[in-house]
Amino acid sequence: MNTTTSPPSRTTTTTTTTLSSTNSCRFQMKHVLTIVVVLTIVSSVLFVVKYHSITTFALVHYAHDTASFLPHYHYVRRRRRTTQQDYVRWKRPPLQNSHLVMEPVDYNFVHESSLNTTTTNMKHYKTSNAQQDYYCGAFAQEAAQNHGYMHSSSLKHDAVVVISGILSPMGVSLALLLHLECGVQTIVGVDSMLPNLRHVRMQQVKYLSVLQKYIPNFPRLMVPEVGIPLEEIYALHHRHQPTHIVHFVRGRDGRDASLLENVYTMQQLLNFFLQLQQQEKKKRVPHFVYITTRDEKEDGAAAPLTTMTTSAVMDMLTKTFSNVHGTTATTVGLRLPHVCGDYVENSIISNKTMMMLQGDKNITTTTTQEDEQVVFVEDAVHAIVAAMQLQPPTGLVTLDVSSGMTMNMLQQQVEAIVVSNHQNSSVAAAATTTKMTIDASTRYWLGWKPTTSSIQQGASKLLSLHLAHKFPFGTVEPTLHVPTPPQRVEFPCASECARPALCSLSVFDKTIKVSRPLTRGCKYAVYTVDLWGDLQDLPSSGQPSEDASEEKKWCRIAFVSSQSPLVQEIVMQAGNHTTTSTSTSTVNTTLIETHSGKVQYKNWTLVFVHGNAANMSEAEYTLLKLTPKRFFSETVSRAMFVQPNRFPVPPFESLMGYFKSLDPSAKAAGRTKEYRAGVNSIFRFLPKEAKKARRVIFSSLEATFPNVPEKSPIGVYVQDLCKREGIRPNQDLLVPQVSFYTYAAHFVQNGIRRPEYEIRSTIYKGGFPFEWLKTAMIVHDLRETEARNLRCEWYDEHLFWGNTHLEDVSLAYVLGKRRIMGRVGVAPESEQGWFPIMDTDAVDETADQVMLPPDRLTNADDAELFVRILPKPKS
Repeated sequence: MNTTTSPPSRTTTTTTTTLSSTNSCRFQMKHVLTIVVVLTIVSSVLFVVKYHSITTFALVHYAHDTASFLPHYHYVRRRRRTTQQDYVRWKRPPLQNSHLVMEPVDYNFVHESSLNTTTTNMKHYKTSNAQQDYYCGAFAQEAAQNHGYMHSSSLKHDAVVVISGILSPMGVSLALLLHLECGVQTIVGVDSMLPNLRHVRMQQVKYLSVLQKYIPNFPRLMVPEVGIPLEEIYALHHRHQPTHIVHFVRGRDGRDASLLENVYTMQQLLNFFLQLQQQEKKKRVPHFVYITTRDEKEDGAAAPLTTMTTSAVMDMLTKTFSNVHGTTATTVGLRLPHVCGDYVENSIISNKTMMMLQGDKNITTTTTQEDEQVVFVEDAVHAIVAAMQLQPPTGLVTLDVSSGMTMNMLQQQVEAIVVSNHQNSSVAAAATTTKMTIDASTRYWLGWKPTTSSIQQGASKLLSLHLAHKFPFGTVEPTLHVPTPPQRVEFPCASECARPALCSLSVFDKTIKVSRPLTRGCKYAVYTVDLWGDLQDLPSSGQPSEDASEEKKWCRIAFVSSQSPLVQEIVMQAGNHTTTSTSTSTVNTTLIETHSGKVQYKNWTLVFVHGNAANMSEAEYTLLKLTPKRFFSETVSRAMFVQPNRFPVPPFESLMGYFKSLDPSAKAAGRTKEYRAGVNSIFRFLPKEAKKARRVIFSSLEATFPNVPEKSPIGVYVQDLCKREGIRPNQDLLVPQVSFYTYAAHFVQNGIRRPEYEIRSTIYKGGFPFEWLKTAMIVHDLRETEARNLRCEWYDEHLFWGNTHLEDVSLAYVLGKRRIMGRVGVAPESEQGWFPIMDTDAVDETADQVMLPPDRLTNADDAELFVRILPKPKS
């Protein structure tokens, strides 16, 4: 059989050729991919070698992703709905720009642990003695002799400083130091005011009052939404041309995405410096200082990004940006430990220590679990001022500020001071043997060292500041060997609010020696004050009671100037002296002192005060009206102030009935009968709750403003008040006070990102709850501690601003602030004018129980405390 072999088909040949070609391409592609992978690995290794850590590479992408996410989600959506004019929005009054008032700042100064990156290749410079005097602060002047300080970074009157995070303990302290010691005139504040909680906002408002008071040129506060957008940074630059920018980086607090916002803000600032350098090469880029605080412990530089501290993230971001873009902006990073001191609520003082201060001797000393380093605020801001004048040749340097003191050291020494007060010297001796070491590198680069040079000094200072915060008006005076706690204003020694070591002498020191024995045995007192030197007459104090036993319970005192014609005439008549009508001679001082407290005039017992109101300070002029406790005996439970010619003394029956109404007795539970409207024969019984006894700690008259529209700014109320009362205030003093109250009302009432439960309890529909009173009549309770606290808070607020005849304005803010904080409750409709005092100290602001209203505050007799405001009678 013949077999015919067919030639191979074209299909087979083509397939074989294609497979062969494919294998060849795959082989070549494999080599190409291998080469690409090798090159990628090599480049990655080179990148790691150059930038110290692979985490840096991840951080660059993380920063750019964050920067691209935040502005689109939080900012750009709102920006599209604005006009071009809003790019410089912060120029306008804040009440017209609610979007500027967003969230409060997180000013918890936590202890951020970060990378140990110390610059070692800085060149050394020498500075002449003439140049050395140009710098602010002894530390900067000392360091200027060795290295990197230049005239362009000095802090003098022509410097313009922008402080981001200014409403914080260090921000306020830094601003005051720059203005009062360095002479910087222009300080611009930026703060996002996070978190929006009432106790945080009120604390930040307190910081703002200090800035408004002591920095006359302090402009309006800029409050951005999220971080600081690039547009706002440019607006600040074009308006103020800043020479220095200080940025306080917020730590993680667990309540918001602070790390994202920190990265976004830092990236925007670095972009601003880069663009400014490229666009305006002839102009100097502002000196940049950022401050972080150490908190968590970390294993090293290669920690994952999700577990890195805020301090480490900020340091790596600035280093990467500088290395990639090569910016020549001077940047100094400072890493601070836990901060304590002025304006800071100290967490180092334990509850056990406070119990020991109150006399509990059965408590042993303890040690804190975390041994973190501590630095005082005043020492930290001096380090920042030195860093603001540092000009390193590398352009970027990060430094650690270390004091050598730890929480354990301070806690042990504080307890030793308290225990030694209870005659236990062994613990005190053990604690004083601890020595403090100071970091040498910070001393070398900044010329800085803490002024608190020993553990004993630090513990004494810490305990003193804590007592000032816990007892601001010296309610508790423990016999401790510590510095006298500071006060915001200086009180006269005759005031019940003064501390003996900080008070000032006044003409009332002799007056107390007359009035206190004069009122011994009285239960109630009615008094008036007229200290003007032209006084010629007084209104009557009313007719005495027909019941002699009741009249003995009352004292009627008139404090008048010894230089007034009324006193001169009365004393001359009492001493049988005569003088001609043309004589201008005055009665001698000895004769006046002899008759003080012994002369009656229109049923008043006259007490003479040396001097007159024209020569008195505001603290002396308002002392008797606002804080009269020390002028009356311990037997006097209530004192009623009446202003001459503005409020007549009521008849005795009305006066006695009013005083008795201030102490309603307790009522037992029962039932009440309610009749149907219009039908007297149909009724029902309703349960009636038991009521505790009440005690009014402060009472006055309600003020009305018929010519002022509802919800008007506070400035309109003040203007109407001055017009009606004929007051001509000092505009230099009045403008800062009214401006601050306007800011405070706007900031505290803003509800953006505030928890719902706080919005319901602290946001008032009618605006900030200023409580306007007519203080021509005041009833003071002289026994309750809470009454004293209210008087001292009012006195302190009034003296802080110092506006004569405008104590009603200060009281309106104090009562409104207490209502915002929940310390004064809302009066029920059935009890108009009765405002309960709430026990806010028993509520933890961070716990779930803040959602529940606090209980009413009671005294030792279990009586509820109230503020009583007499409403205007209905016409």
